[in-house]
Amino acid sequence: MLLSFGWSLPVAAQTCLLTLDGTVKDAHDQSPMQEVSIFITETGIERWTDGHGRFSFENLCPGTYHALVQHIGCPSERVLVELLKDTTLSLTLEHHENMLHEVNVHAKHEDAINEQSLSMLILDNSAAKSLAASVSGIAGVSMLGNGTDIGLPVVHGLSGNRLTLVNNGVVHTGQQWGADHAPEIDLNSAREVSVVSGAAGMRYPGTHMGGIVILESGQIPFDPHIHGKIRSIAESNGLGGTINGQLYQGFETLQWRVGGTLKQFGDRHAPTYFLNNTGTRQAHANAELSKQWNNTLEWEGKYNYFSAEYGIMRGSHIGNITDLQSAFSREVPFFTDSVFSYEIEAPRQRVRHHQLKSGLKKHMELGTLEWHIAGQRNQRREYDVRRSGRSVIP
Repeated sequence: MLLSFGWSLPVAAQTCLLTLDGTVKDAHDQSPMQEVSIFITETGIERWTDGHGRFSFENLCPGTYHALVQHIGCPSERVLVELLKDTTLSLTLEHHENMLHEVNVHAKHEDAINEQSLSMLILDNSAAKSLAASVSGIAGVSMLGNGTDIGLPVVHGLSGNRLTLVNNGVVHTGQQWGADHAPEIDLNSAREVSVVSGAAGMRYPGTHMGGIVILESGQIPFDPHIHGKIRSIAESNGLGGTINGQLYQGFETLQWRVGGTLKQFGDRHAPTYFLNNTGTRQAHANAELSKQWNNTLEWEGKYNYFSAEYGIMRGSHIGNITDLQSAFSREVPFFTDSVFSYEIEAPRQRVRHHQLKSGLKKHMELGTLEWHIAGQRNQRREYDVRRSGRSVIP
């Protein structure tokens, strides 16, 4: 006798039959926008809007998706979608047409606003560079260098007190130290860097006969998930590198962002010798927090910390004309070495800079009322070669 037994077990499978569709319109006149790219990061699927501004994704699973919306002439937008059922989105983009305006020739010439900015690609590739080295790629901007990592930005030949640095709306106060001191600003904390020259700089505070270098950290993106990135750069000359990291999270009424940078280099080298005491150590940190209440009141706080220690090559530390002429005539500078070292000795500089800013915005029917308060503290120590063990005393 042959007996046969059978049974069945329920099988649960995720149903991926949801649809995500919608329209994309111009934010100004609400006209439909064609050829807009909508890319879902989690699935890698991309759709384009048709002539009526419509798009559609089919057979999606329930879950959370990040959509990147892009169009030529528009800033990219990121949209967070909680897909639990068939969903229809209504998106708008700030569309700008680049058109040539008519030219009216008059007897009196009017100067146009002269403002140039660094692209995000250049900023990302400048993680290991100083502020002066990065902005020197802009037309009309150069760098006054003093050593391996010390440099001042120069706009149309003017620097120092004649050039204003504005960091997150606060005029930086370290420009009066002279040509052998670099600005105490970490370029990695900024997402927008621009240089303004001419009469356009009158709308900013400070004494800026030469121009203005403006750094802004930018708005924290709205996304309830924690996002971040890490960048690292290594260099053979100096056997060192730079590592930078950022984390941010943006809720509807609360946003935060933190970041930091570490940088270390040892003695730089020429083909046949090392330049003694040319190392660098830097550590920077920044933090931001913003809060909104009822779409009428907004508060933000920002803090930046800059710490650096620069070694100065003793052979370039010259105090009279005789030493200068002797340095010019030598094929190999004074105080070189055949052995690499990370040690930083006198002559050297040690810098600590703190910047704290708090601001409040009140949105009213007649406009917006803003209140800001900021403070800075700069601690600078210089160590020279001195006798009787006094080289450790600033």
